[in-house]
Amino acid sequence: WMEVSHLNEDDADRLMQVTSLYKNYAGELFASHVIPVGDMPNGMHFSGYCLRAPGEKSGHILLFREQTADFAHTFTLPVDLEGKNIEVIYKSAPTVFCCDKSSIRVDIAEQRAFVWLKYSE
Repeated sequence: WMEVSHLNEDDADRLMQVTSLYKNYAGELFASHVIPVGDMPNGMHFSGYCLRAPGEKSGHILLFREQTADFAHTFTLPVDLEGKNIEVIYKSAPTVFCCDKSSIRVDIAEQRAFVWLKYSE
């Protein structure tokens, strides 16, 4: 739940950016199989979602750094990223990531931030 009328100008601008991006990918996201990754969301860890498209040749990965002092986390993923192209759709803070076949390590510079990635062949 969020009270939009109480957002400051920067947060409102960020919400508009993410909403515009979301509209471009809404069909893909709704058609995807959503799989939680990382820790259970509780506001104090790293959590996320892997969204696999039908056919599993592409999909999206949403990774969240919650209110944790740790800036990096390695997620085990239910997809094979080997040979896949990975692009950053959006990041709310400076982010660096590296992947191997079935995991991704992400360094997110700020707490309460996220990165949205898309993978494809």
